[in-house]
Amino acid sequence: MCLQLYSVCLEGFLLGKVRYRQLRRWDAQLRRLFGSTVPPFPPKFYLAMTEAMAEERRARLEQYLQNVTLDPNITSSDVFVSFFRKLQQFPEESL
Repeated sequence: MCLQLYSVCLEGFLLGKVRYRQLRRWDAQLRRLFGSTVPPFPPKFYLAMTEAMAEERRARLEQYLQNVTLDPNITSSDVFVSFFRKLQQFPEESL
């Protein structure tokens, strides 16, 4: 099994790399606070991913992150800020 890491950039700066499940946990935290105002999170693939599926997921995650950052209530929340702070402080560790 190949571990897929996604680079997370904010305003053109690489903040670190994360796994899909880290983003999924973060999304769950955001949903507890903001409910349906959080954009849809890309679905999990339960089969082995092809290169095309991996690229589709990457593109959907990119769009998700862009959409999340459009909501000032979300971007000013502790959950949002702490996720990116941890990512900057511990880029090689799990969040």
